[in-house]
Parts: sequence; structure tokens; C-alpha cells
Amino acid sequence: MSLYDHLPADDGEITERRLLQSIVEVARHVFDSAAASVFLVDPDTGELVFEAVSGEGEGHLLGTRFPPGTGIAGWVAASGQPMIADDVGVTPQFAHDAAESTGYVPNSIMAAPLIRHERCIGVLEVLDRAGAAASARADGAHEASSSGHSNGSSGANGTSGSGGSGGTGTAGSNGSNGSGGGTVGDGLAGRRGELADVHLLGLIATQAAYGLELLLRLRDVNASLSPAGDVHELLQRISDRVHPGTSTHPQALKLLAVAEELLH
Repeated sequence: MSLYDHLPADDGEITERRLLQSIVEVARHVFDSAAASVFLVDPDTGELVFEAVSGEGEGHLLGTRFPPGTGIAGWVAASGQPMIADDVGVTPQFAHDAAESTGYVPNSIMAAPLIRHERCIGVLEVLDRAGAAASARADGAHEASSSGHSNGSSGANGTSGSGGSGGTGTAGSNGSNGSGGGTVGDGLAGRRGELADVHLLGLIATQAAYGLELLLRLRDVNASLSPAGDVHELLQRISDRVHPGTSTHPQALKLLAVAEELLH
């Protein structure tokens, strides 16, 4: 059941909102994650606004706002760069207090900027995707193995003057190499998976950017109408912009023709 199924059929944003909702639902299922969401960067205030949520928090987070620059989403919005944090506990950009306020504190986050016309208009986030914990463990084991390899090599070099000690040092180095080889293999496999995740996240983010742009355009149109929705005022403004002898965009003419049909 969609988050927006309860909205009235005549809601002016129903199609655009359902589009965004379907995108975050696809993202959550593709990554087998606990949640996925789309933030809008408010063009007036710079605040991060939940516009679509699937999974954890979908029942109450819609419309929730955070100050500019908050957390990983804020960093991604400001930098225009994606981020993967497989362990948010060691990620300085993670805002624990903000996460707690949503009712769900994730262990991992993937986030990508939603770019339209060279401007970040929002952020797509995926929380606790499947495999993130294994990737974090693999990276940790790889670092530990690299450290062990370095110590083993150092021992071999330091005792080269003594035959017996030198042999032991070399054996320690080889042991570290053997162990390190397996861990490095696991780490590379994790990185290959991570790169694939980044690529897939980017593809979904492109679709989310289109959906969010449609929603923003609709809101701009609604804002341009008078509170009473005076169609005569709107038509007058259109007329003022169209001058005799000037060319008009073909799509604009088509939209005006459709509007004329709807007004009958």
C-alpha cells in the first residue's frame, strides 16, 4: 500500500508525489534496505524536507524539516557528491541527534545528490542496505591484516643478523602475507559490490531528480495563481507576455490549446 493512497484524487500533486514514492520504494527493494527517502532542498531556506519515504518512518516523516547542512544528506546536498558510510559511527558527517529524532538510527547510509541543471535540488538516501555490515567488516579486517603484514616484515628485517631469529621473523611475515591475501580478496570483492551500488544509486537518483523537478514546477505554477484561483488574471498575464509577430514555443501553444479544451 502506497503512502499516498489516502490522498484525494483531486490533489494537485498526487501524480508527482506517487512518482517520487514509487522511486523510493524501488530503491528500498533493490538494495533490500530498511528505508529509502527523498529530501527536497527548500529553494528559499535551504532546509532538507522529507518529500517521500519508504520503510522506516514512512508513516510520520513526510514534511519533516532539518536545517541546511544537517547530517550526511546535508553534506551531500552542499557538496553535490555521493557518499557511502558503511559505519556511521565513524563518519563525522553523521548527525546522531537528527537520526534519533526520526525514530530510527541506521548503521549505514548511502546518499546521492539529485542534480538538475547543475544545481542540487534534493538528496536520495538509502538506510541499512543489505551487505553494508559485511563490507564494513571486510574493510576493518583488511586494515588489520595490512597492519599485521607490516609488523611481520619489520620483524624479519630487524633480526636479519641472527639466522634463527631471522627465520622466525620471515615466517611471521609469510604468515601475515597468507592471512592478508585472503582478506585483501574479500575487501576487493566488497569494493566491487560497493562500486556497483554507487552506480545503481546514481541511476535511481537521476529518476528521483526528474520526479522532484516535476513536483517543484507544479508548486511554482500553483504559487503563481492568485489565492482565489482567478483564471481571468492568469490569462491576462499570459496575454501580456505574448506580443503580435513574436514566435511562441510550440509546447506552450499545445498547453494553451489543452487549457482551452478543459475550460469548455
